Amino acid sequence: MAYRVWAEYHLLSDPEVVPQTDLVPTLPLLLGIPIPYSSVGQVLLPHLPADSQTGSAPAGLSQAEALWINAKQIFASVCAVGILRRHLMVWKVFALKLVFEA
Repeated sequence: MAYRVWAEYHLLSDPEVVPQTDLVPTLPLLLGIPIPYSSVGQVLLPHLPADSQTGSAPAGLSQAEALWINAKQIFASVCAVGILRRHLMVWKVFALKLVFEA
């Protein structure tokens, strides 16, 4: 009887729904590969540990590290596209890079 109650609770409960676009940046971070350029989703932070010292972190990756990797890739993409389309001058990109890397 107890098994049936447990099984019904866990198997019939509503699963957590996440947007499919959010899987695109999250899975590469967990696998240790770059996030695809065309990704429009956001990292699913609840699925990463808050602290990389927890031992359960995939490849030692914490939420802050995942966000930092994502921010660096977005910054590089914005700079590259901005220069190519001449929306950003090279000196502005250099100034942004100095601020970003400080």
